[in-house]
Amino acid sequence: MTAYLQLLKGYADSLAALRAPVSDSDLVAYCLQGLSDEYAAFATALRTRMGVFPVTAAELHNLLLSEEIIIEDRKQLNLELSAPASAFAATPTPPSSSHGGTRGFQHRGRTSSYRGNSRGSFNSVPSRPRIQCQICERQGHCAIDCYNRMNHAYNKAY
Repeated sequence: MTAYLQLLKGYADSLAALRAPVSDSDLVAYCLQGLSDEYAAFATALRTRMGVFPVTAAELHNLLLSEEIIIEDRKQLNLELSAPASAFAATPTPPSSSHGGTRGFQHRGRTSSYRGNSRGSFNSVPSRPRIQCQICERQGHCAIDCYNRMNHAYNKAY
C-alpha cells in the first residue's frame, strides 16, 4: 500500500512541478478509484464521508494503512479457520467398531436400545462455546441480533 501511495504522490508532485497541481480531494478520489476490490467497502465509506467531511491525502494515507492491516488480519483469520475444516474434510474416517466394524456386516438378532450417555462423548472435535447475548443474556445470538435491542422498555431480570 505504501508503494501505491508513494506512486500517486510522485504523480501529484510531477504535476505540481508542471504548474498543474492536483487538489487533495482529486488525489483522494484518484486513489480510491485505483484500489483493489478488497478495499471496496472502505472506498465507499470514504466517498460517503467526503461529501460531509473532506479527507486530506495525509488522513487517507493513515486510513489506508490501517485498513491494510485489518484486511491482512482478516485473511490470516480466514486461513486459520479454514485450515482445520479442510484437514478434517480431507481425512478419511476409518470404519467405526460401534457400527459393526466391517463393511457389509449387518447385526442380526436382538439389539439394545440403550445408547449410554449421549452428550457428545463420541465427538472428538471440541465444541465452541455458544455465544451469549449481552442484552438478554440468552445463548445462541449476539446483541446486534437481539430481539430486545431497540426495546427501551426491556428490563432483564436479575
